[in-house]
Amino acid sequence: MSLASQPDRILVLAPRGRDAELICNMLGQTEMVVETFATADLLAAAIDDNAGCAVATVEALGEGFAGPIARVLAQQPPWSDFPMILLTGLKQHQTVPPDLGNITVLERPLAPNTLLVTVRAALRGRRRQYQARAAIEQRDQFLAMLGHELRNPLGAIVMAADLIGVDHDRENVAKRLTILSRQAHHLSRLVDDLLDVARVTTGKVRLQKEPLAIDELIEASIGMISEQARAREIQIEAVIQSNAIVEGDPVRLTQIVNNLLGNAVKYSPNRTTIKIASAIGANGECEIRVSDQGIGIDPSMLDRVFELFAQAEAGLERSDGGMGIGLTLVDRLVRLHGGSVEAFSAGRGHGSEFVVRLPVSGVDVRAKKAPLDVRDPGALVRAVVVEDNADLRE
Repeated sequence: MSLASQPDRILVLAPRGRDAELICNMLGQTEMVVETFATADLLAAAIDDNAGCAVATVEALGEGFAGPIARVLAQQPPWSDFPMILLTGLKQHQTVPPDLGNITVLERPLAPNTLLVTVRAALRGRRRQYQARAAIEQRDQFLAMLGHELRNPLGAIVMAADLIGVDHDRENVAKRLTILSRQAHHLSRLVDDLLDVARVTTGKVRLQKEPLAIDELIEASIGMISEQARAREIQIEAVIQSNAIVEGDPVRLTQIVNNLLGNAVKYSPNRTTIKIASAIGANGECEIRVSDQGIGIDPSMLDRVFELFAQAEAGLERSDGGMGIGLTLVDRLVRLHGGSVEAFSAGRGHGSEFVVRLPVSGVDVRAKKAPLDVRDPGALVRAVVVEDNADLRE
């Protein structure tokens, strides 16, 4: 259970005098939940996913504090480092065992604000641990899915190549060459997506901007995806009427629209309808809307749907393959163009809609057309091939 969705829970071990009462009074005026314990065993049993940190007095060490607590801390998983705050008197810090782990020592008497600031810092650190664990789990899911997605086309390529070597029937060879070509192109697209994500997230993508008629670009993208849609008897309804000129990279803007349309086709049932529209929004930006009647998005995922590793959900239907990183690319590329993208869905089974907003340029696209560089088609061209893979070089 994640701490991000739980109240701040502070475990207090101060069995002598009024220490527990004073600590609770110091922290009780905040949103934190403070629980007191009479023994170290009870405190150790309460250290779980809902516990943010522990506050204890040095006197508790004499009552077996180090034993049960130390055992619990030693059994933590590698990502976890439970924070503890130990209250001591003057020179009592010398009695604190050096191997207790993530421990902060505060000397009494102390101001209420000192304890409060220390506790809040411990909670921030604890939340980061859980966030790191979640990121690692998402990464591992993504890598497992990546292996699966790469293995599928590779398996088909290896099998088709092996069969060509033993079966020389012309018709069978032609079929297997078609399989080789189709699966190799699919594998190439997967790798290209991975490389694009790596370039975008590390800031290595440089846009080659020019004035573009966005409606023409959308119509071209529809043409690219239409054959895939027809194979599934999916209709594409287009209302293209923005008449907007956008200053952008034609390759990357095409990639944005293609990814949204491709996702819509991929996650839509056969014989359904996909809608794409362009218009000028209320804020003067160009809006591109792509909606489908597909599997939809769970409301809990809407805020995370553009995150890199958030797409690797086991429940997603992946009949057409792909690693689910297309939306990450869309988000990063749209932001590079100074725009934004949002996802909307009424939930699983209710389809989804993606809205891209891009700033409009006042430049006339026709004024920026560069003259064609016409060369003599018969002229000799000298090419240098630099490649460390011998097969690719050949």
